[in-house]
Amino acid sequence: MQRTDPATIGIVRRYNESFNQGEVDGVMAVMTGDRVVETPIPPPDQSRFQGQEAVPALWQDFSQSTSSIAFATEDMFASGDRCLVPWLFTRVGQDGQSGRVRSVDYSK
Repeated sequence: MQRTDPATIGIVRRYNESFNQGEVDGVMAVMTGDRVVETPIPPPDQSRFQGQEAVPALWQDFSQSTSSIAFATEDMFASGDRCLVPWLFTRVGQDGQSGRVRSVDYSK
């Protein structure tokens, strides 16, 4: 499968690496000021976080509530400044409960 725009893929990879390491500052460094994050949780609907305060707070709270996270990129497709990433996320919470979510990110 053809993947295009190495610059876009590089940005998304840096985001994912920072996320896996729990580095909120690294995640924020590759996001634009008009950042928006929509999560697949809680089902069946989702949550939306928007802006320079809400998004970092989301990731800070999330990283503090987990003892182990793993974000596995299953594939990546980019065209221009748009990127589609199917992924599998597994986590262990501070309470020892584990969970996993499979979804797709769309970045622009």
